[in-house]
Amino acid sequence: MEQKRTIVSTGALTEEEKSLTIEERDKILIDEMKSLGFLRDFRLLDKKDIPYRGDIRFEFDNGTIKFTELPNDCDILIFAISEEKVTILDNEWTDTDLKFGFPGRDFIRIPHPTIGTVYDLKALANDPSKVGFSGKGKRFYCDTIPTRHFYEKFDVSAINVMLLRDGYVYIEFFNMDCNSISFKFSEFYQNCLDVAVNTEPQLGELCLPRLENRTTIYHPILWLALSSQASIGVIDRNEGIFYAHSMFYFVPEAFGKNFVDINKAYNTSVHEDNLRRLTSLE
Repeated sequence: MEQKRTIVSTGALTEEEKSLTIEERDKILIDEMKSLGFLRDFRLLDKKDIPYRGDIRFEFDNGTIKFTELPNDCDILIFAISEEKVTILDNEWTDTDLKFGFPGRDFIRIPHPTIGTVYDLKALANDPSKVGFSGKGKRFYCDTIPTRHFYEKFDVSAINVMLLRDGYVYIEFFNMDCNSISFKFSEFYQNCLDVAVNTEPQLGELCLPRLENRTTIYHPILWLALSSQASIGVIDRNEGIFYAHSMFYFVPEAFGKNFVDINKAYNTSVHEDNLRRLTSLE
């Protein structure tokens, strides 16, 4: 079954909260986080409403590219290119919005892209010197924000674990082959879990064998264990729809063989960060 691109509201607000202002709801959420340490379960995404995350893979050869994977229902791709960075969008933008959102970049539109077709980006660009993609290689771009269709280059191996409503957990992994993952007490951070991949499970570890990518499982124990370190994101602030996730990165030079929650690595006070996220205008 293909994942949906849109989010369906599934009772993220109580009937009383629906009549409140955003500021009044913010106070409820802050008090909730302070007293419970996490959002109430019903405010999170339902398992049937998991955000669609598209993947873009292509091979490049001195300024030409050939797609090997594209998102579902992809009518257009826009490459926002600078000498330092390339961002890919899969929905139509006006020229004004592109210039405002990505100042100083060149824009290449590829309508109705298809797998296997070779596209010459230098021929399509206003400024061919910004195109890059010299030499030969492969690139993987991943949709980074559930409802906004921004694709950024993804070079590292990573595992994303989303906490859903009613004790369900959604697991996806990137740039890696993964037969099993084991959650274990972190060697680096207090009250935190790390992940080991394709290893023999050890005493005290929670192992998920024979795991397929983008799988939803019912696991309230894992849900509860990760809730103290999961980051909360806003999908629809007006409707009060949120998601919670831990993104585990493999950084061997810093953390050895384990995958470490990147938000925990950069922010030791995840709880305070979540309070800020809940009331920001994301």
